[in-house]
Amino acid sequence: MNRRIVWVSVILVALAACTKASTPSIPKESGTSPAESPPAATSPASSPNSISGGGLNYYDCSTLLSDKEARDATGVPSMSLFNQEHGNALKGQTYCQFFGEQGAVSMAVSVLTGPAFQQLSQLAAAAQGLPNIPGIGDEAKWSDQGAFLGARVGKIGLTVVFTSMSGGKLDVSDPKGAAVAVAKIVISRV
Repeated sequence: MNRRIVWVSVILVALAACTKASTPSIPKESGTSPAESPPAATSPASSPNSISGGGLNYYDCSTLLSDKEARDATGVPSMSLFNQEHGNALKGQTYCQFFGEQGAVSMAVSVLTGPAFQQLSQLAAAAQGLPNIPGIGDEAKWSDQGAFLGARVGKIGLTVVFTSMSGGKLDVSDPKGAAVAVAKIVISRV
């Protein structure tokens, strides 16, 4: 459980580091900066980047993305589903963990609904300087530095994150292309 919260924090830091400057302050009626207010204090009416979630749903990871689809999308011949969690770290998060190359490559796919969808507000703020990825939902961003794709489709969020578990070079030839391919498959099933 704490591992998932740590990953969200790591992703937010990585996305923030990818922007050219610090994330601009979002004006609030109280006049405080985002760092001074807890996320719960930000309402959709007071912040253009706030996102309100829809209903709470969980998904079966093997239905969202088969092992063959994961292998085809990533080009990693041994990529397969290792673990799935439903709301363990964040209520409303379906977390699908895939591994390949004897555990050296990790691909984490999360579908965010209900309360977990609120994480997209933080991700969107951190990703402001990143380029948009067209053709994936209502909004999608990619971070080369974090090997991270975040997308929004209506009131559903999606993240795809690649990690080299060996600490070396990521053994996915085209992480961005792989993340886009995975996102398109998963989005078609939620």
